[in-house]
Amino acid sequence: MTKKHLFPFLCAGLSVVTAAAQMPGALDPNFGNNGIVITSAGNGNDQAFAVAVQPDANIVVAGNTYVNTNNQSDFLLMRYLSNGTPDLSFGTNGQVTTDFGSSDDEGRAVAVQPDGKIVVAGYTLGTSGGFNFAVARYLANGAPDPGFGTSGAVIVDFGSTDFCLAMILQPDGKMVLAGRSYNGSTSDFALVRLLSNGTLDNSFGTNGKVRVDLFNENESINAIALYPNGSIAAAGETSTSNTGAFAVAKFTPAGALDNTFGDAGKIRTPIGTLSDAAYALALQSDGKLVVAGQSNSATISDLAVVRYLPNGTPDNAFSGDGILLEDISSLGDYGFAVHVQTDGKIIVAGSSSGNQEDVAVFRYGSDGLPDPDFGNNGRVFTDAGNAQQDRALALAVRNGKLIVAGQTGSFGSYDVLLAQYEQGAVVSAASVNAYTPAAQIYPNPARTQAILALTLAQPDAFLVRMYNAQGQCIGQWETGPLSTGYHQLPLRWPEGTAPGGYRVALLGQRVFGLGLVVEE
Repeated sequence: MTKKHLFPFLCAGLSVVTAAAQMPGALDPNFGNNGIVITSAGNGNDQAFAVAVQPDANIVVAGNTYVNTNNQSDFLLMRYLSNGTPDLSFGTNGQVTTDFGSSDDEGRAVAVQPDGKIVVAGYTLGTSGGFNFAVARYLANGAPDPGFGTSGAVIVDFGSTDFCLAMILQPDGKMVLAGRSYNGSTSDFALVRLLSNGTLDNSFGTNGKVRVDLFNENESINAIALYPNGSIAAAGETSTSNTGAFAVAKFTPAGALDNTFGDAGKIRTPIGTLSDAAYALALQSDGKLVVAGQSNSATISDLAVVRYLPNGTPDNAFSGDGILLEDISSLGDYGFAVHVQTDGKIIVAGSSSGNQEDVAVFRYGSDGLPDPDFGNNGRVFTDAGNAQQDRALALAVRNGKLIVAGQTGSFGSYDVLLAQYEQGAVVSAASVNAYTPAAQIYPNPARTQAILALTLAQPDAFLVRMYNAQGQCIGQWETGPLSTGYHQLPLRWPEGTAPGGYRVALLGQRVFGLGLVVEE
């Protein structure tokens, strides 16, 4: 058995993104202009809130475009070929706009049906002055689908101000729309289910609609996911005038709250001391939920990710207590989209702000530790140009590539942003030889040295990495092949390491992490 002490070099030096296209987190030089595509659809704001990949690898993006000087907007749907060029066979020069009326329309979700038709959901400002859920379906060439609603469009009114912010397609062709609806004093979680022809599904909720006040606060669904049995997970936010929290709920296939989840079907998770909001949701194959968004304890937002067990309790195997909170940049960090790989790694896309706001893509291990093999210690930041604000608002995965869609520019002059990154190899979690190693560090807190104690159920070799609170790897140490049984290994850290909390990650056949406190 060989032993090597921790030595003081930055692990970032091992994983800096280079020109090598195969490097996980690198922009794909074969896509658009060195991995980036910027598209202007109008003379004002053009924004992408959703992205999906067709079976032929073409990309569809949905959002809104401002169509006149009064800042009135329409649904915007765009299709790109697999290399990032506009698909000129789609709509007009690869673009389709949809006007539901004389005022504002905004597309917030997109999905591709098995028959190639494209569905976009969002909201429209009605003639009575309140917003309503709005859905449009298009044929494969971008023309409105005459078999859906009225001339390809459906508007659903709860009788108040309603915003549709998320959508999923069920395998039976039904559509679930989600967002919020005003009840006269506060906003509630709101769901709608439509049949494949666009009519309300009367087997869901009350006449196809569900509106539920979870916490007697202002509440909104920002993301949804579908369980294999047809149940629906919903994540978003709940807030009062003073504070906010992640809000998560689970609904039965019929639209009732699922009492086996959380507290009578709902969860309120406060993270910071001010406002918290969840914007993205992913369902793992084991039934756990990964929710991403932002948290405020001051004027600056931090990236927040929470993983819940199938019953709704926080998963302590993720970041120690189920909650990952990262203060990365000086002006704010946001997670707007999330994806769980088949190997359990978690990808979050959003933005980080220093002197300006840049696209940010993060990848974490299943334990919540930054993935050192992705970008620079699990982080990738992209400046799309000279814009004040670059944001990734949506995320899709295809053929080993990560596609983010969002916006670039400044308020009043945004363009649609599309970028493609290398994902790298993904190994199915089912192919990993699963076992449960027991490990601990003692003494903890420690000063210059501690003992790493391991009990292995089978032989393994580990790469041990130590991360500071900012997610930077400050050193690494290799264990040689270790036999089955109990081992005690000396653990040292670089001279001059500041007192504080650290994470120690053990990367072997199974990755896991431990907490370590360093004292003066």
